[in-house]
Amino acid sequence: MDDGVLDFKVEIWIEIGGCRSAFTNPKQLFAAGYAACFDRALNLVARSQKVQLKDPKIKVSLSRLENGEGCFLLAADIYATIPEIVRETAKKLHQKKKHT
Repeated sequence: MDDGVLDFKVEIWIEIGGCRSAFTNPKQLFAAGYAACFDRALNLVARSQKVQLKDPKIKVSLSRLENGEGCFLLAADIYATIPEIVRETAKKLHQKKKHT
């Protein structure tokens, strides 16, 4: 979709030969998109359970792995901070999110 909203220079990330620069890289874009999707799914599940979330913070950390056959895989670790929610409630929401 070309709506002009995303219009910036993208560089290769350091782990695969890029150099540190002031520009974003595909790894950052993927992590941001993944975090945004996770946040929306979490909020959807919370609403369906009649739980109100107040400004959850989602962070995604990506790692590049090699599969031993010359291919690369991405691993994503998701960290969620959900203020004002009891830990058990947060765990239940996450479990329900995994099944939707």
